[in-house]
Amino acid sequence: LEAGIVGGVIHIALRWIEDGYSPDIEVVTDSALRLGMVLGRPAVRA
Repeated sequence: LEAGIVGGVIHIALRWIEDGYSPDIEVVTDSALRLGMVLGRPAVRA
């Protein structure tokens, strides 16, 4: 699951870069990994 999320975020970021957006690749990778960690966590009931 995490690999799919990270790969999806990086794929989207690469499309943005093709369209002229120029983020640092380290920022994109860090954001993808953070999102993967959050979305990969088990749900917690409040």
